Amino acid sequence: MENNNRLLWMDTLRGLSILLVVMLHNAYSLAGGASHIGTVSDFINTNVIPMRMEIMFFLSGIFVNHSLQKGKKAYLTGKLKNILYPFLIWVAIYGALRIIFSGMVNNPASPLSVIYTQLTGGGDITWFLWTLMAFFLLVIPLRKVNVIVVLALCIAAYYLLPLREEDLYSGYNPYHLRYAAYYFLFFYLGDFMSRKNFNIIGSLENRLIVFLAFSAWGILMLTVYFKHHDNILMIPLTLLSIVALIYMTKYINNRAINFIGQNSIVFYLTHYLIIQFSSKMIKVDQDNALLGDIKYLITLGLALGIPYIIARYRNAFSLLSLPYAYPKRPKQQTG
Repeated sequence: MENNNRLLWMDTLRGLSILLVVMLHNAYSLAGGASHIGTVSDFINTNVIPMRMEIMFFLSGIFVNHSLQKGKKAYLTGKLKNILYPFLIWVAIYGALRIIFSGMVNNPASPLSVIYTQLTGGGDITWFLWTLMAFFLLVIPLRKVNVIVVLALCIAAYYLLPLREEDLYSGYNPYHLRYAAYYFLFFYLGDFMSRKNFNIIGSLENRLIVFLAFSAWGILMLTVYFKHHDNILMIPLTLLSIVALIYMTKYINNRAINFIGQNSIVFYLTHYLIIQFSSKMIKVDQDNALLGDIKYLITLGLALGIPYIIARYRNAFSLLSLPYAYPKRPKQQTG
């Protein structure tokens, strides 16, 4: 029962994170046009900026310990099949589309430049898988290092590596690595808490912890308002805010959100492609907020609906599963 509860809150939290990412990217479909719903979506995303990707890395870190218990060979094989494989597939998809569409707008991109950027973690969507794969490899030797030393190295890397916003998605470079150091801190802490058997759900029985968690979330939202949320000193507030969201999962427990969490890779990798296509196909008056709302809802429905269909039927039709998971060998029948 405890294991089921643990998985349930993780599915809910991951599903919420993916939903927020989809809402964020769906706002891009409006291209700055008027929309009442888009404004609400922007407000929600603004208040979870310091937690959205942090949650995804934190949850991924929690699974390290369980995966390593199967042995390092099985651990590495699993990561190659479940992370590196879909990364390469979607690098090819997004890279090819970028080359094709850049030529259509008379601004052709160099194929080598696009391939290099995508393969080195500079893709708009695939950067997450690239970074996650690196984290799963990096965490193995760092588990033998004192936790304080690891956290200090992450903080030092964040402050010492330069950052220019325009270079954030330009592939393997110091600018990308700066944010990677920041996210690794959450990934590592997820693994550390799992190794130490820290009972997150059990700690939520303590009302003081719950009060501190929601207070931290409130303070964190103020830092976002005053644009100070990128300060690494906000990490304790972010961690406590994640605890507040974990507390909320027992009241949310929505089947649709849990389904998104259970099939997060399908929703994450597919939604952006759908939003890009639908936003170009659906043209509305930029000044008409009602039409903007309709466009937002249509693109959001497609961005969630199509991945839902794929996730719902990918076990029945192996072809649907190919872009997301390394094909399983058919079991040999004996007898």
